[in-house]
Amino acid sequence: MSLADCLPLLEKIRSRIGSWQNIFLSYADRLQLLSSVISIVTNFWISAFRLPSGCIAEIEHICSAFLWSGPDLNATKAKVAWRDVCLPKGEGGLGLKSIVEANKARDFLRKEVYSGKQTFFWFDHWCPLGPLHVVLGDRGVIDLGIPLSAKVTAALHRQRRQHRVVLLNKIEDEFDKVRARHSAAKSDIVLWRGQRNKFFPRFSTKITWSLIRA
Repeated sequence: MSLADCLPLLEKIRSRIGSWQNIFLSYADRLQLLSSVISIVTNFWISAFRLPSGCIAEIEHICSAFLWSGPDLNATKAKVAWRDVCLPKGEGGLGLKSIVEANKARDFLRKEVYSGKQTFFWFDHWCPLGPLHVVLGDRGVIDLGIPLSAKVTAALHRQRRQHRVVLLNKIEDEFDKVRARHSAAKSDIVLWRGQRNKFFPRFSTKITWSLIRA
């Protein structure tokens, strides 16, 4: 992807955090809003695309300016470097997700689905075949009858379809497995790939990156 391809994403972020309702937000409220915005970027966009460095730099610039100055987006008021803001709270940061790290680590991430509420059907890697939008493209949305923005939980009660295409039936098989272990009270689990392509539960930042380097 080029920076030009990411302009719709950047405009959505500016619109979300620059709306007039956000003028009256406290520092803590702005931090919470940023956490939500960054989660959308990392869960929805990065799960499907590798963002260019220019796009990530612009997102971080916008987020940093909003955190310290509000909708004015005055970058000169930043008191701490953004990379330090994204450190875990135990290491002196504010615990926000690092978009840079998420962009690098997308190929090492997988979801183990239980409730399905934290997992995007098309963009998260919950199926052994990989992110389904990458596998099937926009045509898959029509073939499977599941909206592009749907979470896995929204598709749990749909009836299984029979397809002429073998790949689509394999995906239906995998979704049947998800139905079998579905638990509304249990959150989906994030797994990281380590040595020999084995997946492990997500731990602290230091352990996570040691697994990725392995």
